[in-house]
Amino acid sequence: INQYITRINNSENAINRLIEANKELLLNKDNLINDNNKLNEFIARLQNDLDELLSDRIKLNAEMKELNSKYNCDINTLYEQIKLLNDEIARIQQKNEIETNKLLDIMKSNEE
Repeated sequence: INQYITRINNSENAINRLIEANKELLLNKDNLINDNNKLNEFIARLQNDLDELLSDRIKLNAEMKELNSKYNCDINTLYEQIKLLNDEIARIQQKNEIETNKLLDIMKSNEE
């Protein structure tokens, strides 16, 4: 009988230890769930930040394309204007040359 009582006490002690271990596991489980929830919230914030960065990058790319297009257009316009100015300068130089030659001819004829 004493042996059975000892076995029952040992079993009760083992059961109590298992109950305590189970409580500890449940507490650890709750802590892990809380940590996991915090990580999920952090990941969600990071995802939002990434989405905002991607949106900003898309906007910047569009602005850069627009500016690049405008810049190229401006350069082409300036190039055309420079060509026109160069043509005008060439015409004026030709006209000046003709006028200079006329003046030289008049001066020669006056000298004679």
